[in-house]
Amino acid sequence: MHSWICQSQVRSNSWGLPNTACAPLRGQGGFGSCNGHNWRRVYSTLAQAGEANVMPPNSERIMTIEISLNDQIEGEEVLALYRANEWSSAEKPERLLAALRGSHSLVTARIAGDLVGLANAISDGHLVVYYPHMLVHPQHQGKGIGRRMMEAMQCRYSYFHQQLLTADGDAIEFYRALGFVRAGKTEPMWIYSGDEH
Repeated sequence: MHSWICQSQVRSNSWGLPNTACAPLRGQGGFGSCNGHNWRRVYSTLAQAGEANVMPPNSERIMTIEISLNDQIEGEEVLALYRANEWSSAEKPERLLAALRGSHSLVTARIAGDLVGLANAISDGHLVVYYPHMLVHPQHQGKGIGRRMMEAMQCRYSYFHQQLLTADGDAIEFYRALGFVRAGKTEPMWIYSGDEH
């Protein structure tokens, strides 16, 4: 087994998912073992000045985005991401972290080691998967990070009978662009104890 490094030379404020060229990367985990959670991809994107507090003004450099299905998460970095997106689940930190760590799959996105994106899946492991959370830090939205995290999920769940999620606001068009459609004549329903997400 080997993993892949996928590089795309696009400006990081580009809206579409760029074409990528993949080449083998040896000794850095595995690719192709999605069901075993052994999945990792690294993308290099041309960054804009001032992004991620890693560059001086008026300069450009390559910014590396690492997407992983086998990452470890720390409480404070997760809460910072949820608070940056104003999700109310950040106000229930113990339950939020337990839920994420108990997920069937958890995908992370990191830039220079900093957590900038996170998505999770709940599944029976065979037929149905539900994607409850996908967040990208507001400073890094529009760079294809969410699409790449869903690509990691598709590596594991693309053959499932049903893939479900709930979308609102701008997320509706984002998920439509990824191939999700309204489920027939269904009506979304919930019992919800939060203010936003």
